[in-house]
Amino acid sequence: MGEERQLELEFCELHRLFRATVPRCASAWQPVELQAGSSLLALFWRHVGWFDGFEGALTRPDDEAAPAELSAMLEQWRTSDERGDGSYDRVHELLPARYRVISLGDETVTLADETGGELDPPVAVLYGPSTDAEGPGLERLPQNYLATVTALLLESVQFETVVKGTLTVRGLLRPEVLPSLLPGSVCLDEACLLACSPPSEPTLFELRASSVAQVVELLKQIEGEVVGFALHSAPVRRARQLELPASLRRLELGYPMPCTLYFGELAGAPVLVTRPREARDPLEIRCDSAHVAAVDQWFASNRP
Repeated sequence: MGEERQLELEFCELHRLFRATVPRCASAWQPVELQAGSSLLALFWRHVGWFDGFEGALTRPDDEAAPAELSAMLEQWRTSDERGDGSYDRVHELLPARYRVISLGDETVTLADETGGELDPPVAVLYGPSTDAEGPGLERLPQNYLATVTALLLESVQFETVVKGTLTVRGLLRPEVLPSLLPGSVCLDEACLLACSPPSEPTLFELRASSVAQVVELLKQIEGEVVGFALHSAPVRRARQLELPASLRRLELGYPMPCTLYFGELAGAPVLVTRPREARDPLEIRCDSAHVAAVDQWFASNRP
């Protein structure tokens, strides 16, 4: 299979992953047709498309106002530079002859340098006067446009997800879903995207899902041995340790700390319950907001 055809398949898969992982994406999706620049970039955006959840991570690629916004930002850098050495007076001259804005932060600008006409153009970052940079300069990134933007888009999914965490699995045999765009990435089900870099054994994955129910289903079906599990989000409830129903499945985990993870349904609600090894430490309970009342009722009814 040709390299461009492989990439096109991955563009389609990336779009599918967004629609599966972010429920709102399907209804809010917008087409993107680039009128200038690389044909490969145009193909990427034609397949991946845009929705407003991406705005926290990057600038829309066909935003005609982006150059003017960049110009205003550079002028602000020039006037707010407290060094007094005039190092930012000509910062605009550092811009490539042809460029595409990827993202505008308060103190950094990420650009694709399209001057050379590459299909997958190089990417550089320009740092503002409030950063640790000694002065203005373009720093070339090791990744080109497609890899940089794919990573930013996946990062933007975090703004939409309810459950974020890590999962460590031994003996997982799954093909990569984006081998060219995101080496080491796998999709464990239609709603949970896990990405690892670099591949290892056991493998630590970044977990993103839109509900606790999806994580519960993932844990029921996962291939391989789960040896570690941690959620970045705070538990919905903490409760005194008590006997949990045998219907909940359990995993003995050693990472990031020794504990027992219970998962399944409690009072009809999908739950993740972490039991620390120390009996004096409380259970940590996670469920979706629609099920909090049912879980609270179960614990209230089963206190010793």
